[in-house]
Amino acid sequence: MSTRYVATLFATLNMAKSATKAPYNLAKLIIPQTENGKPNLDARWSVSFWVWSEIKNKKVRIIRDYNINQFKTVRERKARASEVIEAVNELLKEGYVIAKDKPLPEITFEPTVDRDNLKLTEAITNYIEENRTSLSPNTIRGYRNLNNVLTEWLEYNAIAGIRLIDFNQDAAKAFFNYLKLERKVDRNGVEEVGVSNKTYNNYHTNLNRIYNALVEDGTIKKKHNPIQKIKRKKKTVSTQHVPYTTDQLREIKKLILMKGDKQLFLFVSFIYYTAARPGRELRLMQVKDILEDTIYIAADRSKVDEGRHASIPPALEELIQEHGLRSYPPDYYVFTRYQEPGLKPVGKEYFWERHRKVLEELGLTDQEYSMYGYKHTGNIQLYQATKDLIAIKEQNGHTSLDQTYNYMVRLGQIRKVEVYRQFPRFGE
Repeated sequence: MSTRYVATLFATLNMAKSATKAPYNLAKLIIPQTENGKPNLDARWSVSFWVWSEIKNKKVRIIRDYNINQFKTVRERKARASEVIEAVNELLKEGYVIAKDKPLPEITFEPTVDRDNLKLTEAITNYIEENRTSLSPNTIRGYRNLNNVLTEWLEYNAIAGIRLIDFNQDAAKAFFNYLKLERKVDRNGVEEVGVSNKTYNNYHTNLNRIYNALVEDGTIKKKHNPIQKIKRKKKTVSTQHVPYTTDQLREIKKLILMKGDKQLFLFVSFIYYTAARPGRELRLMQVKDILEDTIYIAADRSKVDEGRHASIPPALEELIQEHGLRSYPPDYYVFTRYQEPGLKPVGKEYFWERHRKVLEELGLTDQEYSMYGYKHTGNIQLYQATKDLIAIKEQNGHTSLDQTYNYMVRLGQIRKVEVYRQFPRFGE
């Protein structure tokens, strides 16, 4: 497709080349998906970009299909879209804007979806695909999980095809009540009812964010956002993941090594020294993540949206060298069922079951002890040895010292002891 052709289309939007630079967002393809996550050829594909409007003095969103939908296969539509995107981006880089000296049409773009028949799940899928390049892998997983859980609930209630505009506040309340009062979840191998307040709030935030985006792009009106009046749950401090005492660590280490389970000891040591979470952060760690002085936890495995570096203390370096971890191919996973780095990582329950047996033998079953507890324990031990909040912050990848301070307060490590000793006596 020629740039001249796209420039002609730009002219129909009252766009012209500006003498000064203006902000813009490059064009990208919006591909609606089926319920199975495959490209939907029965829905309208489109190209979306943001361009500066001299009339509104801000960026506005343009969505057009540029005849993409005349093609009948995924390959043909993608090929056509690629040509369109290349031409659009070239003109944006040249400085095309919605000109001030030309009247802006009342509607700056043609709707690419049938708003009256757009399904709720389709709207969520479209949002994920449209924002894929600007979202972290962890955030995308959160949106997909929301869509999966919501779809499951809709299907159970025989309203899988409910339209976006029909999902009202009553329906939204019913979904969130289901999350808290009916949904079954697995907590450390035990089936319980009701998601945590944190999970509940994550679903609330993600769904509300999607609705706000739909309001912003004109798909729906603000009054049609059913989430805005549903209250979030209060944050609660989890009683899980109790830290271990020094004596308990000594007994755990002794028993694990007596069993000859060096791999389990290496795994819990990584948690203790690096504050890595035992799930995706550590279980999927690869040899290439073990650098000279730090362990790199990539964004697609991290709980937060950015990757982070955790320093390698001397004791952990000794274990790394003992196991010769850096000598294996970079793409090998550190923890495999073969007791050495390899091509396939261990499963989610691999270490959990072995660790549970160790705790049972030591009689540590009266509280919520878990492998995650080594993360808290390591942080407590480091703080008690150094009183260095900045070191704790950096090792955990916290975004602020306030976050670190509050974390250590919750662990009972920061208390104004001298102040409390001055507490006036009752009645005196």
